[in-house]
Amino acid sequence: MLDYRLSSTRLAEVAAAKGDHTSYAIAKRTGVAQSTLSRLRRGVASPATETLLALADAYEVTVEELVEILRTRQSQHRKRPVGNGPENKKDVVGAATPTTSREHNSTSTTVQ
Repeated sequence: MLDYRLSSTRLAEVAAAKGDHTSYAIAKRTGVAQSTLSRLRRGVASPATETLLALADAYEVTVEELVEILRTRQSQHRKRPVGNGPENKKDVVGAATPTTSREHNSTSTTVQ
């Protein structure tokens, strides 16, 4: 997976080329809320696909031209170990441990 953000510099360039020099003008042309644009420009939020498509379409550029790739991140899904060996079992706190019948019988008492 990729981490990316909107390139505020590139957005300003393509917007200025169309005469849009303010967030209001960009919002009006693209339909993206000014508050969303502000968060994206400051790098506080990552752009949704729909937002990137709206910006790219309005300014006649590709999505790739509007984003900066920050880094590749590992998938958040981890593979589980395969097999039933002890190296693949996790200790569970409070889990009952199996007892042999001899252990079970030696701990039981008879009440009369």
